[in-house]
Amino acid sequence: MLWIKQVHRPLPPLPTLLRAGFALTPREAEVARLRTLGLKVEGIARRLERSAATIRRQLESVHAKLGVHTDVELAQRVLRAEAFLRS
Repeated sequence: MLWIKQVHRPLPPLPTLLRAGFALTPREAEVARLRTLGLKVEGIARRLERSAATIRRQLESVHAKLGVHTDVELAQRVLRAEAFLRS
């Protein structure tokens, strides 16, 4: 009889997965994660101690790199990628 054990290794945190999967900078990955969690631009700016204008520019870059046009599409892309990588 052959027993096969599936080994579950913990995956890196989501920002690390985003950097690897979409060539995002560390800050872009963190901004994408926070936006996907539903934080508004101003909330992200406060949390990361950056200006809202900087966060908006980083979101524009994230949208371009992921090929999305809205934050809803961003969230869908990020959550799909996370689900795929965790399966």
